[in-house]
Amino acid sequence: PSPSPSPSPQLLPNLSHTSLRVSLPEPESSEVTVVVIDGSSGRRESLVMQRSDTAGELCWRLREKQGWGRGGAGAGGAELALALQGKSVDLKKSLRDLGVKNCATFITYQRCHGG
Repeated sequence: PSPSPSPSPQLLPNLSHTSLRVSLPEPESSEVTVVVIDGSSGRRESLVMQRSDTAGELCWRLREKQGWGRGGAGAGGAELALALQGKSVDLKKSLRDLGVKNCATFITYQRCHGG
């Protein structure tokens, strides 16, 4: 048997094929787990934070976990700062505003003032 001929384009001028795929975003949890690496010692800490928490609150939680307390300076009297994806983090911004996803990794570094 010979194959049936394909329809001529003139016979089907208004035919089109389309498909639509809808994907709904997963509901965002209010909690996020972040990893913080101490840039001086290499020590890693995991913290569970709320997305509404600020990066400054993350610093305070890290200080408490490492036993530095809530004083103004970290080890050695230097100000503790955070970096995310190679950029300095504004400590007043919330984790949601920073686009922090679950298991994001922050790195601490120290800012020394004076000369």
